[in-house]
Amino acid sequence: MGTLVEPTHYKLVFEAGPLQDAQVTIASMSLRENFAYYDKCATLTGVELAQHVAETIAKQLVSWDLEKAPGEPWPMTLDGFLDLPDQWTAAITVGWTKAVNGADAPLDSTPDPGVEGILAAASQTA
Repeated sequence: MGTLVEPTHYKLVFEAGPLQDAQVTIASMSLRENFAYYDKCATLTGVELAQHVAETIAKQLVSWDLEKAPGEPWPMTLDGFLDLPDQWTAAITVGWTKAVNGADAPLDSTPDPGVEGILAAASQTA
């Protein structure tokens, strides 16, 4: 009997900012998936880059405790991710980036200016 290979799950816990106390769990990607992700990122700019990042993150989502109203879960889909306020998507994006690059949890929710710029560009054209 061998060892089952499964993705690592990163639990992003935001202690400050718009996602204070929210929990988001996201799966790792394989090295092949990472290569494909970064190769495609290198060919994109503006809205297309923001869309690619959002699609990748939405695909890796495992769970979150976000709600539209008490007891009504926020959809954990690409549309649900895209419908979050931009500060929230920026915080999740930064947390995901830090997690997959080896940062220790808990991760802060301070948005990276580069990510904010990408998300701002996407929201201006939407």
